[in-house]
Amino acid sequence: MTYTFLLFDADNTLFDFHAGEKIAFQKALADFDFSETPEDYPLYSAINDSLWKSLEKGTITKDGIFATRFVRFLEETNRQGDGAALNTSYKAHLAEQAILLPHAEEVLQTLKARGFRLFLITNGDKTVQNSRLQKSGLGQYFEKVFISEEIGASKPDTRFFDAVANAIDGFEKDKALVIGDSESSDILGANRYRIDACHVTVNSPPLSPAVYAKYTVDNLLDIINLVSE
Repeated sequence: MTYTFLLFDADNTLFDFHAGEKIAFQKALADFDFSETPEDYPLYSAINDSLWKSLEKGTITKDGIFATRFVRFLEETNRQGDGAALNTSYKAHLAEQAILLPHAEEVLQTLKARGFRLFLITNGDKTVQNSRLQKSGLGQYFEKVFISEEIGASKPDTRFFDAVANAIDGFEKDKALVIGDSESSDILGANRYRIDACHVTVNSPPLSPAVYAKYTVDNLLDIINLVSE
């Protein structure tokens, strides 16, 4: 067995985050009687993505994201409303969304049965992620779950990976594999920490030349064979 420690990202690696995000966004707008236009969700998603990338760079906190994203959305769509209340509604609806990418549970179940040690590494909100893990049933497959706000650092910061490595008994870098969709957090973080990476492209674009992934999969089932070779 080449690998022992499999470090899975959550959103757009196991969970279909885009699908869940869109549903939560629509329900939050409906809670405040806002009529949705075709431009609304793409605009919100772009605002949100840019703020999460700022978190990865250390230029904003997670609380800053939550305080900012819907305020900006309301401003840019010329709506009057309470951005904080809209964010609270959105997070509550997002916590209910446990939509999985194809074969996600099958892959985790198979890998665990074959003796791999599985861990979840995520920058997502603690309350939202724990709720979705419980609702989806995926929580049972992970030995430990590592969430950035509990660690005090976010991927791709090496301090996040230091905390993960120090909390896993017997951890060895050369027997570990980071599995994720995000170039700027998962793959870059693995590169900085000198851990092999597998890029999941089910919901994500190809990588730029700035980072390197040893493996690329567009079907989660392929992970089973590549780690078992």
